[in-house]
Amino acid sequence: MIGVPEVAGANPGEAVYLVYTTVGSAEEGARLGRQVVSERLAACANLIPQIRSFYWWDGQLVEDAESFLVLKTTDQGLQPLIARLKELHSYDVPAINAIRLDVGHPGYWQWVAQETRPVGPGDVHESSSSTQNEAGRAEGDLQ
Repeated sequence: MIGVPEVAGANPGEAVYLVYTTVGSAEEGARLGRQVVSERLAACANLIPQIRSFYWWDGQLVEDAESFLVLKTTDQGLQPLIARLKELHSYDVPAINAIRLDVGHPGYWQWVAQETRPVGPGDVHESSSSTQNEAGRAEGDLQ
């Protein structure tokens, strides 16, 4: 029998959120993802470069090629991340939505919290390489 991996239950400390937005191009998604990760508003970003979207805009049904950006953050980082995405986004009314995770891998949640904690001037932000390899790089996050 295959064992079930250890998972965190509802809110094991600080909650983790998936924040997603659609953008006009893969280049814009990469720019936004790189920016908010470098500012430590998100621990990581994943970019799906091509999606097809259907929506109403100015009374017209629109079909558009877009990209899909997924970011991971914590309670503390959620509102600053949303505000920053609104500042950087090219759309007049961007879809920026957050989904609170109720279950997940505790090590990954710890890694998200560690990578999004504020760093002051002169502080060194230390990452655990074993956690980073397990949680971040293996996942295919933006570099």
